[in-house]
Amino acid sequence: MGDTRYKPHTDADDERLIQYLATHDVRTGSASTYQSIVNNEDGTSPWGAERTWAAWRSRYAHHKHDFDRRIRQYRLKHGMVHRDDSGQSSNDQTQTTSSHFESPSPFGVSSAAGGSITGLNALPACNTTISSYPSLPPATISPSKNMHLTLIAERVISSNRYSKPTSRRNSDTWMKDVSLSSRFLATCTSFLFVFVVFILLLSSLCLTLVTFFN
Repeated sequence: MGDTRYKPHTDADDERLIQYLATHDVRTGSASTYQSIVNNEDGTSPWGAERTWAAWRSRYAHHKHDFDRRIRQYRLKHGMVHRDDSGQSSNDQTQTTSSHFESPSPFGVSSAAGGSITGLNALPACNTTISSYPSLPPATISPSKNMHLTLIAERVISSNRYSKPTSRRNSDTWMKDVSLSSRFLATCTSFLFVFVVFILLLSSLCLTLVTFFN
């Protein structure tokens, strides 16, 4: 005859397991919780010996979401508050969830479920841990490299300073070139005119002399 501890779970088994987990402040994923059920340590789980603790734990693990939902429903129905696996009570979870949708006011008050009013002093303190990172050492530059960088910066500044009026300087240079060219052309024209006049006078003188001696 087979071991009855490995027979399939029934709805009654699930109900008893859910009721136990809902009424006890235990960790639902811990092996010690299901060992306590099998050993009936507090006298409330005589039915625990019908299965191995691994079987009870496996049953919960394979139906975790459904079991957690039914456990919450049982606790809400009976007004029970217990810690879950994260160490947070169901009431704390409800307050934490509602705080995400309500903007806190520095002068406001909140009404509790029982009708009492609590101010800011009753709220739990929020501990914020800021991780410290090691500060980076300051960058060091050798004197020669620093001097080289300084020379480069001065050259850039000088080039920017003298590159701005380039177009105007080019225009002034072109005007000076045009003026010099005009003067040179006028001088050459005058010289050519004087030379032509001189040739004409010389020719006239020669003709006069020739006529005189003839």
